[in-house]
Amino acid sequence: MSRITGNSAMADGGRLLQVAFEGAGQVWPGQWFHLGLSGRTLALPVLDASPAEGWLAFRLPPDVLKEISAPLAYGSPCTLQGPHGDAVGAIPEGRRLVLLADSVGLPSVLFAARLTTTGALPLTMALVELTGEAPVRLRPSRFMLPGVTPGTIAGLAALEEADIPSRIAHPWGMPGCHEGDLGDLLQHWLTERDAQSRWRDAVTIIGTAAFCERIAAVLRGRVGQYATRILPG
Repeated sequence: MSRITGNSAMADGGRLLQVAFEGAGQVWPGQWFHLGLSGRTLALPVLDASPAEGWLAFRLPPDVLKEISAPLAYGSPCTLQGPHGDAVGAIPEGRRLVLLADSVGLPSVLFAARLTTTGALPLTMALVELTGEAPVRLRPSRFMLPGVTPGTIAGLAALEEADIPSRIAHPWGMPGCHEGDLGDLLQHWLTERDAQSRWRDAVTIIGTAAFCERIAAVLRGRVGQYATRILPG
């Protein structure tokens, strides 16, 4: 049995839930847990971890919140089982760690960015595909990214604050975002860069199985290395 140690609002109406976990220092981006609330078991990727305070953070999407009747107040009981899945691993010297994620993989990107600020992970860039309202704050990026489509200037605010460039693909064409899916944005990004630059990329795709398969098909033979980290959707 575990307990809730924090609960705060997110931009899309979801909640950022902190849950007590003694092994928080051994949890890394790309891993996920089974969280039991109100008789339901949710499969959620880790968004953040605090070894010092002993908690893990998870994003509860708005649609999930509607189905949970249990209180989410400080001290409320819950169950936590994990970690499951493979973490984002170390990369060879001289490579650039690039993360590609869908909305399911976004918490892993935010976790990786936070670890990068502590020197624990060398994330250099992230490209994210969103399909609904952004769950986190976006803002115009101050970083130039060669190869992205004109007008694609929106980045994740949390990554901007961590000095990590990022861009967003969105089918609705939200302001500053690439209008379309991430595969289309990737095609531009890869085509406009020379082979030597692309060969330095160590790309990890994080998200649902369908997303990872679709994006891997775009990357094959066009970057130095890539790996997938499949999360339950």
